[in-house]
Amino acid sequence: LIEGDFWGGDFRLRHAWGEWDMTPNFTLGVGRYWRNFMSVDSGIPTVDFNGPVGLIGTSRNNQVRLTYHSGPMEFAVSIEDPTGDSSQGNGDDLLTGAIGTITTPATATVATGGASDDLPDLNARWQYSGPGDTLFLVSGMLRDFHTDGDLGVDGDSALGWAVQGATNINLADVATLSTSVMYGDGIGNYLLGASYGAYANADGNIDTIAGLGLFAGLSFTVTDATSFNVGWGWTKMDSGDTREAADLYGEELNREIMSVHANIMWQPVQEMTLGWELMWADRKYRDGGGMDSEGNTSGANKSSDAWRAQFGAWFYF
Repeated sequence: LIEGDFWGGDFRLRHAWGEWDMTPNFTLGVGRYWRNFMSVDSGIPTVDFNGPVGLIGTSRNNQVRLTYHSGPMEFAVSIEDPTGDSSQGNGDDLLTGAIGTITTPATATVATGGASDDLPDLNARWQYSGPGDTLFLVSGMLRDFHTDGDLGVDGDSALGWAVQGATNINLADVATLSTSVMYGDGIGNYLLGASYGAYANADGNIDTIAGLGLFAGLSFTVTDATSFNVGWGWTKMDSGDTREAADLYGEELNREIMSVHANIMWQPVQEMTLGWELMWADRKYRDGGGMDSEGNTSGANKSSDAWRAQFGAWFYF
């Protein structure tokens, strides 16, 4: 499978993926593909490219995956690129960002570069697909945050993790209810709308940031070619860690985001889909003011909301 798009104005590789059915029950996959942590069947169709908050953040990743499948059930484990694809929105964490130094209250300079990503993320997913689009899913991941000790400070490491549960339930063939909950510490770009997964504090040690994501949506079948979809998503980050990181680095970091999508999707012919959508979002964030030599910050908690009407067209060839 080779697939690309022009999101952002330039051609971007989405998938470069190959599979080998080693036995009737085991499949080996290698390349760039959907993150094993996620479910491609969860959520609702949206015109918005990123989709609702509370679901997956960076959705595609380089990986090696082994899948066991038997009838409607499958279990997959993978080792994946630890940095993900920061071009899709949130970067993985401040450790792998272009952050240079921090000045502490004692005026000592702490280097925060030199982040290592020599250990891959570990992902596991169990999924059961029943009749009528029914789905049950449980997934989990482990990741390592690590800084090298060659920049004047001792290296440090921290373990990040996340778990997810998701269901799709067919409602008398009239609608499909899709729900999801995920929680983790150091979850980072696994969760859309999340702050960074981890940051180096003023002592040069790594602190992880906990995050919670919730989603609920309904997809109604109006006709064979038309559907109506509505979804609500919510992402909540640990307020204390977000405040400390934002103030330390003088950056804006999300504390809480809520989004609502409502759309009509119409496929008049097999080669084309059209969509009309209304979207509303409310964002609460920490506007970090940076830290002065006395250890004081001018950061503040702020909030804003916005709505958008949008149209999209998809052509299949």
